Amino acid sequence: MEYFIPFVVIGALIAVGLYTFANWLRSHNIKVN
Repeated sequence: MEYFIPFVVIGALIAVGLYTFANWLRSHNIKVN
């Protein structure tokens, strides 16, 4: 269980990062595939 939590945290950070990046691209009128 000790090794499970870091993966969840990293996965969440990556997901939030990608979501924020996609929104940033859209806000700059760049087409996202």
